[in-house]
Amino acid sequence: MSKKAIASASKGASKKRIILFKGISIILVPLLILFLLELFLRLFNYGNSYSLFIEYKGDKDYLVFNPDASKKFFTEEQIATKGNSEIFKKKKDSNTIRIFVLGESTTIGYPYFHNGSFHRWLQYRLTHTYPDKNFEIINLSLTAVNSYTVLGFAKEVVNYEPDAVLIYTGHNEFYGAMGAASTQNLGSNPHLINFILGLRNLRLAQLIINIYEGLKKSFGTTGLQPGGDRMPDVDAMYRPPL
Repeated sequence: MSKKAIASASKGASKKRIILFKGISIILVPLLILFLLELFLRLFNYGNSYSLFIEYKGDKDYLVFNPDASKKFFTEEQIATKGNSEIFKKKKDSNTIRIFVLGESTTIGYPYFHNGSFHRWLQYRLTHTYPDKNFEIINLSLTAVNSYTVLGFAKEVVNYEPDAVLIYTGHNEFYGAMGAASTQNLGSNPHLINFILGLRNLRLAQLIINIYEGLKKSFGTTGLQPGGDRMPDVDAMYRPPL
């Protein structure tokens, strides 16, 4: 092969490498920037951790329901509902039976809540029937949610040594947060909704959502009030579009 042919082939290979490197750079540089932004936001504790449980402030050996966990499932975080604060040990004792309860407003005990919920009656019955056992029954139910929230919580509770998980749900499938007729809606495709819910774990996604919510507030309001339970706002929140 002549020197001219070798030089031409080498030049062609160099051009291909340049195109390849440019293509890789176009893809990787934006991803690197997004990664650094996410890292920066986490370092400065921006946004919320949506983990199901957090360490109990009163005792580091205990966990408690994360009050921010529900915000992931509401398009407007300020109206997300809050649940019970029932602590339990990080490391389950050998004689402990741990039961998690998942559901909606009926399951949390509305309108009686803590002492009127069926899980309190269940604990009373089990404690008296099996006095040699220690029963931990942790109610993770919320008002105004549906199976998207229940499924999200269920995927996490399996990591906390449950002996049983009780689920009582179904009342809010149509109007609960992420339901087809709820104002807290992300569409009708379950795969898309679950994908978006997964993205909301990213602090960068939370920043974008907060910017959007701030702009929306500048031009109007939802008329809903933030607070512990959504039942007073249920008519406005669940009202289907005309």
